[in-house]
Amino acid sequence: MAGGNYGGNSLPTTPISGNTLWSGRLTTYANWECTKIVGTQATANFTYEGTVYHVNTSAAGNSSIDMLIIPNKLSAIPYGVWFACYECGCDGAMTGNTDSNVSSAYNNSFYSGRTPIQQVTFLGMGGNQN
Repeated sequence: MAGGNYGGNSLPTTPISGNTLWSGRLTTYANWECTKIVGTQATANFTYEGTVYHVNTSAAGNSSIDMLIIPNKLSAIPYGVWFACYECGCDGAMTGNTDSNVSSAYNNSFYSGRTPIQQVTFLGMGGNQN
């Protein structure tokens, strides 16, 4: 299963039961985020920051809520739900060099002869070009 910060409306890769997420909210899942909650029972619910959310299912099947959930902000054991989550190292450094043979993006031959105003601005210089 893939990990990482998908951001926005991306699809998480890991389904986690409510009980499992609750149990690991301060440990295993402390750096995870969830973006969808799926109810599997008629009285499914979860409590987030003191507010109870009902994810009642219908006769046609499961119901869901799209909502950003930080596991340690769950206030009570979820009932009859599972969460779609991913590991989020959101405060980590960006990685991946685009050209490891240059010390600066502007030393690349693509930029030769261009004035600074014509050059693309890169964040995270020093060869990282993140």
